[in-house]
Amino acid sequence: MVGGVTDLFTNSIGLPWLSAIVFLPLLGGVAVLVNGRRPGWCRWLSLAVTVLDLCLILPLLGMDARPQTEIPGQWLLAGDSPWIEALHVHYSLAADGVSVMLILLAAILGVLCVLVSWQEITQKVALFHFFLLAMQTGVLGVFLATDLFLFYLFWEMQLIPMFFLIGVWGHEQRVHATVKFVLFTIAGSLLMLLALMGVYLVHGQHSGQFSFALMKLVGTPYPGPVELLLFAAFALAFVIKVPLVPLHTWLP
Repeated sequence: MVGGVTDLFTNSIGLPWLSAIVFLPLLGGVAVLVNGRRPGWCRWLSLAVTVLDLCLILPLLGMDARPQTEIPGQWLLAGDSPWIEALHVHYSLAADGVSVMLILLAAILGVLCVLVSWQEITQKVALFHFFLLAMQTGVLGVFLATDLFLFYLFWEMQLIPMFFLIGVWGHEQRVHATVKFVLFTIAGSLLMLLALMGVYLVHGQHSGQFSFALMKLVGTPYPGPVELLLFAAFALAFVIKVPLVPLHTWLP
C-alpha cells in the first residue's frame, strides 16, 4: 500500500519537479535581466537561483529507481507529455542514477561559476548572468531529456549563450575564437540533426511507428553501414562540442 502511494506520488510530481530543475535557471536569468541596473543584486540573485536549483536536485540522491507509468524503465523521477503530435514529439524528462550525478555536477559548477565571476565580471553584469543561467538550463535539459527532438533543442539552446559568453567576456583572441566556434558548431549541429532524422526514419520504417522517444529507439536494428554513419555523425557532433582533439581549435 505504501509502495503504491509512493509510486503514485513520484509519477505525479516527476514532470513538474524535473521541469523546475531545468527551467529555474532560465527564469532566474530573465529576472536578473529585467532588474539589470543593480550589479550587486544581479550577482546575489544568480547565486540564489543556482543554490536553489542545487537544492531541488539533492533530494533525488535519496530516491530509489522505480518503474514509471509514463516512460518504460527504472527511473528516480520521470514524466511525459505529448507536445508536437504531428511529429510524434513529446516533452519527456527522466532522471536515473547517472543523469542525477550529471545534473548535480552541472548545478555545483553553476554555483561556482557565479562565485568565480563575482569580481571578475564588471561590465554588463546582468547580461552575463542571464547567458550563464540560460546555458545552465540547456545543460540540465540535455541530461534529463528522453525525447531526442527535445534533447536536440536543449543541445542547440546552449549555443547562443556560449557565443556571447565567449565573444563578449572572453579573453585574448575571443573574436577569432567566436568565429571558429560558430563554424564548428554549425557543422556539429547539422551532423546531429541528420543523425537524429536518420534514427527517426529507420525506426519508423522498422516498427511502423515514428517516434523520437529514447526508450523506443534503443531496440531498433540498423543495417551495418547505416549504423556506422549514424554513430559517426553523433560522435563528431559530441567531439566538436566537448571539444576533443583534434576538433578543439575553436577554444580561445
